[in-house]
Amino acid sequence: PLTRVMSTVLVCIGQCGNQLGAEYLSHQLAVEPSVVSDALGNVRAVFVDSERKVVQSMCRKYPALRGRVPDANCVTARQGRGNNWAYGYSASGDEALCAERLVDDCIRRVGEQCDYFSGVLLAHSLAGGTGSGLGTRLAECVRDSLGLQLLAHCCVLADRDTPLQNYNSLLALSRLAGLADCMLLYRNSSEASPAQVNESVASHLSRLLSPCRSLYKSCRLGGNELAELTRSCCPLPGLSLLRTASANDLPSLLRCRPRPASTVAAVAVLRSPSGSKIRAPKSADCDALKAYLRPVAYNAFPVDYWMDSGWGGGGSSLTLAYNSVSVVDWLVPIATKSAAQLSAGAYLHHYERYLPDAREALRLASVQFEDLIAGYRSMR
Repeated sequence: PLTRVMSTVLVCIGQCGNQLGAEYLSHQLAVEPSVVSDALGNVRAVFVDSERKVVQSMCRKYPALRGRVPDANCVTARQGRGNNWAYGYSASGDEALCAERLVDDCIRRVGEQCDYFSGVLLAHSLAGGTGSGLGTRLAECVRDSLGLQLLAHCCVLADRDTPLQNYNSLLALSRLAGLADCMLLYRNSSEASPAQVNESVASHLSRLLSPCRSLYKSCRLGGNELAELTRSCCPLPGLSLLRTASANDLPSLLRCRPRPASTVAAVAVLRSPSGSKIRAPKSADCDALKAYLRPVAYNAFPVDYWMDSGWGGGGSSLTLAYNSVSVVDWLVPIATKSAAQLSAGAYLHHYERYLPDAREALRLASVQFEDLIAGYRSMR
């Protein structure tokens, strides 16, 4: 058996991040409890929101977390961030949400309880004020203060239009793309409820990040799957936006649409229940998956295969994480809509109170964002 070690600390920010993080932790506590909890049974996570009721309702909604979340790991303030990136980033008027204090007082303390603290995984929305703004500020402080090997994000894009979401996503992504080693990117669907989205994302994360025994053939140390995922899928600096897909088997996965385009690198995680034997994929299966991903010509080995036969999360599954030009389909609408708003001077007054020269800040963010899109397009 593996000696499982949780080497990353989960930081849940804003309403979306708290709900998503709680769903993921509930999954992991049912499947691999030692991955996300310490010797006392407390989860290795920090919950941050600008409104106390979000964190309180999260603990009530998820029975698996009751008694496992110390009060010291929950940081709340007195009021929301008004769906405003600049307000969340500045944390104006709330000392409790000072990013530097959060890093030093909470994240560092929880990280010191890990056997090997190598990184932080931030879960948050890119559309709201707390998730996008405070999430960006926290990422900067983690990178500056902790000097970790790994800074990763699990981010959710909004599918429904609200007045400020395009500015918020633009400002957050333009900065995070240069900070993060890896960003697992998801998008809300107008056809699915928030609960269904959280369940889907949490399931993908659990299947990707649970200990995978094929990675540790010569030792009993596990728990560093996120770092391995980053190493495999993010070979180019600044181009680290990953999408995921999951199914029960390869034929089902190959029916997922739309297909990726010009994939730089991917990881395929095959899991089977405890007690059942897992077989390495056949050559024909590897060829079918490679054709589905349409990899770039300069990577002769675009897919890493991980296998685990001790999965406690149900039946067999195949989960795919890939770094592909397809992510541009999600980025272009943000660039287009935010550029139209900026050209008209729309909603700038919401940001000017907290962000000096908001127009110039948004213009620079637009340039960085267009560079990100161009970087992905150049990978073809």
